[in-house]
Amino acid sequence: MVVMGERELAKENIRVVRQLEPVPETLCDPGQIAQVIVNLINNARDAMRDQGGGTLTISLAQRGDQIELAISDTGHGIPENLVDQIFQPFVTTKGALNGSATPGTGLGLAISLGIVEGHGGTMEARSQEGMGTTMIVRLPIIVPARATESAPAKHDVPHLRILLVDDEPDVGEALARLLESHDQHVTLVGSADQALSAYREQPFDLVISDIVMPGISGIELVRKLRAHDPHAAFLVISGYGTLEQTNDLLAAGVREVLRKPFTLTELLEAIERCAQDLGRSTLNAAR
Repeated sequence: MVVMGERELAKENIRVVRQLEPVPETLCDPGQIAQVIVNLINNARDAMRDQGGGTLTISLAQRGDQIELAISDTGHGIPENLVDQIFQPFVTTKGALNGSATPGTGLGLAISLGIVEGHGGTMEARSQEGMGTTMIVRLPIIVPARATESAPAKHDVPHLRILLVDDEPDVGEALARLLESHDQHVTLVGSADQALSAYREQPFDLVISDIVMPGISGIELVRKLRAHDPHAAFLVISGYGTLEQTNDLLAAGVREVLRKPFTLTELLEAIERCAQDLGRSTLNAAR
């Protein structure tokens, strides 16, 4: 995977160094772990691209009963005030506001963390601004014979049919993947009008929507869907807003208002509360 991309990295003046030790086999989902690795390598590349190149170091070793993968770059580093928040959804060092020419949704690391935690592992960020960043993934060594008794448990969130509404495709797709990595069945639409059409075609347990959208606003969408289905449940995501606006959302029938940035745990707990409020803790993933 790294070899296939090394030629492209070289074009951007990025040198790849491997420090790979033999490690035991472990039970995992190869596709999901590959997604994590690709995301971390892409982040490292983006951090060095802005400064004209650098060195990407990939390390693999056994540490006790864990496998440790570290991906380091010599890029611009993460600002000190963001290091502890970097795994939260919508927190990013990319984009024009952060002085980067590379756009970013702020969901890649949150998705990666969700995958790693789903495997019973952990992630850690170490960074020094102006020097570079190291992302460390630690996974437990789980042998197949013990997989049933040792497999890590995920967050105890009911399996829901979720209608996700977001007019930013990159953000919507990343958030959908994040929810799907926690066994949620997600239908993604890009506008309030599409949400209205989708809801009329099939039932959903929960609607998750950004509050600011072109055309019909998030709160107007809530009112229209509630008129169609008085029992419709809503979780609204907002990047800003006053207490009065929050009260307006709650009065319109929104069960949860989540402010950006938020942690993955906060998102999953909000979804769980919505399900509990509805008395649907054992909802079907499909009807």
